[in-house]
Amino acid sequence: MSNYLESCAIVRICKRLSTYWAKCPCILIGVVISHAVFAGAQGARPNEAGVAVVERANEMLQPAQAFENLETKAGDWRVENGALTQADAEAPYARAFIRGPRWLDCVIKAKVRVDRVGAMAASPGVRLIVRGDETTDTFYTVGLWAGSREVRIEKSRELAFEPMKSDHLGNLAVAPFPVEPGTTYEVTVVADHATIYCYIDGQFVVLAQEADFTTQPVGRVGFFTNAATGAFSDVSVKGRYGITSSPVTPYAGNPVNLTNYSPAVIKDDKFRMWDSLLGRYNESVDGITWTWPAGKESVVNLNNTSDWPTGNQCGDPDVLKWDGQYWITFWSTCNRRNGAFDGMGIKRSPDGIHWKPEPANPVFYMGPLGDWDEMVVGDHAMIRDGDCFKLWHVGITRGQRGYRNEFGYAESKDGIHWRKCRLNPIVTQGKPGTWDGGWIYAAGVVKIDDEPSETHVYAGKPGASYHLFYTGQPSNNEIICGVKRIGYAFSLDGVHWVKWNDPNTAEPFQDSDPVVTWSAYGQKGFTGVGAATAMLLGDEVRLYYSMYEERLDVGRPPEGPVGTAFATVKVDALRQIVADATAKGLLECANREEMDALLDDPLPQSMWDDLQGLVLAAVRARQSGDADGEKSALAGIAATRARFTKALERYYTGAFAALKSVVDRLEAGLLVTENLLWSLPVEQMGNMEPQIEIPGLNIETGNHPVMIEIEAKCDRFDVARVAWATDEGVKAGQEMEFIAGYPGVEFPTYRVTIDTGGHPISALGIRFPAGATVDLKQVRIRELSMDT
Repeated sequence: MSNYLESCAIVRICKRLSTYWAKCPCILIGVVISHAVFAGAQGARPNEAGVAVVERANEMLQPAQAFENLETKAGDWRVENGALTQADAEAPYARAFIRGPRWLDCVIKAKVRVDRVGAMAASPGVRLIVRGDETTDTFYTVGLWAGSREVRIEKSRELAFEPMKSDHLGNLAVAPFPVEPGTTYEVTVVADHATIYCYIDGQFVVLAQEADFTTQPVGRVGFFTNAATGAFSDVSVKGRYGITSSPVTPYAGNPVNLTNYSPAVIKDDKFRMWDSLLGRYNESVDGITWTWPAGKESVVNLNNTSDWPTGNQCGDPDVLKWDGQYWITFWSTCNRRNGAFDGMGIKRSPDGIHWKPEPANPVFYMGPLGDWDEMVVGDHAMIRDGDCFKLWHVGITRGQRGYRNEFGYAESKDGIHWRKCRLNPIVTQGKPGTWDGGWIYAAGVVKIDDEPSETHVYAGKPGASYHLFYTGQPSNNEIICGVKRIGYAFSLDGVHWVKWNDPNTAEPFQDSDPVVTWSAYGQKGFTGVGAATAMLLGDEVRLYYSMYEERLDVGRPPEGPVGTAFATVKVDALRQIVADATAKGLLECANREEMDALLDDPLPQSMWDDLQGLVLAAVRARQSGDADGEKSALAGIAATRARFTKALERYYTGAFAALKSVVDRLEAGLLVTENLLWSLPVEQMGNMEPQIEIPGLNIETGNHPVMIEIEAKCDRFDVARVAWATDEGVKAGQEMEFIAGYPGVEFPTYRVTIDTGGHPISALGIRFPAGATVDLKQVRIRELSMDT
């Protein structure tokens, strides 16, 4: 048990680091830069002007041209009956490059077949080459591995191959695939700045991402086999420069004279801007040339000395002007009882410079464990719409649940007390293999066909539409160049959304398209655009956003110096997009009564502990014949479950399957009895290290659910875990997580309900957050018997 818990601690440290990286991306700079240094050591970076020429050339290669001019290296390459074959099954690293054109972003389509595998093959297969340099044998390979029956994307440096990563969590760009010799597969490879996608027979399989694609942004297309014979046919290559027909037009003079990241902008008598994190303030007459009337120090973060927030924490702000005051909302991961507590705060100002915090901050916070916003809430957009505030915000799940980043919706009458939408998340990331299939975040929202507002305050008229502009990227890794673009979605009620989709584009734009993409290579914005805000300005909507130009050189931040930019789109164009979607039946619209039915008070961090407490109360009441007590407890259980999002329902039926079985039996009117099996001896109580082991147990549980209760004071808010061993030792899955140290309760009772499979519990391990001070008051193990 001790060894098991030590290994669990290592896993937990990795997960905590992953969580911390998500909240503090700068911690990854050293990792990314080290990769860039290694890449740079392989040779000089290509000239930016030369790369730009290749990008703008946007070459196209038809199938009839693909094999006209090849340079082969190793292997027995032949062109027969319109197909390119490699006939030597023992040849290692056989490769052929198409001479002539080079590409930056392109789509490669080919029919690919593995025919025969050599006898001594370690990784036999047939693959396509992307961005190849035939002189140094530096290239990417994408394709079929026949031996291990998988699709893999790798990078070659002088034929030394290394696997590529697919996401922020370090997963390799490898996917199982039933490769069958003699079967022809239609392979599509898309090179899209930092991302390489692979689709087979029209289905997405895997993607890979280069930490710094500027090390080798262009190259040739080619063909590769290793210890296998195979064939390539119907090969075409098409450049992807300027392929979308966005209704949004970037300002030709971008960037403006600012380097503000993720700005918030409104206009009353003048344009006013506040930047993210630093909370500085700018003014402008025309929205193009900006001044610093309050100097270049923060105005929003001044005097942040309370428990929440502390320090310079003004993340992704949004601003509106209502009732004679400026309201700024901001996201913060500041300390709450020595642990991260994610939420949204509000400050108000009479002039946009002198700010006073709301005493109730944070007024909006993360959801309970297992919910779609369990780890972070932020990147929000807020408007005043009639008699209420409306909020669209990002929520992030923890790594073990996919590390997803999506948008939810909430409403408030006063901006302090909020109700969340049960349908959350209401704008989701795209499917895997799409341009926004990893993360979506940093929203700006405007409403059109209401009374015009340049300060994000609307009259609340019916018949209007909402328009959301967001940052999208293909994986959950935002700390690399060449992944961020700006997307767009629209809605009639603020809850049911449709993403804008150009029907003439294909992978990775098969479901939706960005409306602002990166600039031409070498210009500011060529490594990414995003972090947008939106404002209504007469007959157009103006987006302010961040654009980047730098690669990952030593000493530079991951995306280089930020430029503040803007783009515009005509209101008539947005109105027509909504009309077309409505005519096609794509848009839903809930009325006010239906909207109210979807909104609930937020579930607290203690929700799972409270729910299990209600279950225990219902069991005891039924066992003792207390009909009123049973009715009250069951009503509380039903009321809590009625507020579950889909994410919580999945967590309930998965991690809490044992608890669900008890609730199902109670709701069916069947008997459940409680039996206290064990409680912690007095001599083991008191102040403890955060990692607690309780060995030497022999607790017979029967084949019934078991509830473990931990009553403890913990001064750190974070995920904790309890693990258990049985007479069969420790098996995978014998661990449950819970949230420790949540605000408001000095000595909470944490609860998990488990299924031991009928085996006795021989040891417990309780892992509170690292660095926490723990005062352990009691641990109990209860059997919830469901014998008839």
